[in-house]
Amino acid sequence: MAITATQKKTVLPVVVFIVSTSLFFWGLGSIFVLFCVPFMALSIGILGANVGPAIGRWFDRDGWK
Repeated sequence: MAITATQKKTVLPVVVFIVSTSLFFWGLGSIFVLFCVPFMALSIGILGANVGPAIGRWFDRDGWK
C-alpha cells in the first residue's frame, strides 16, 4: 500500500500527534515526556502549514465573501 502525498501531509501528522499526546499523558511524572513534546510540536507545525491554507481557501470561496 503506497502512502499518498495527502496522507503524508494530514493523516500521518494527526496519527503522530495522537500517539505522542497519549504517550505524554501516560508518562507524566517521568523524564520520558521530554521525548514526546518535540513530536507533538512538529506534527502541529506540519498540520498548520498544510491544513491552514486549505481552510483559508474554503472560507474564501464565493459563498463566504
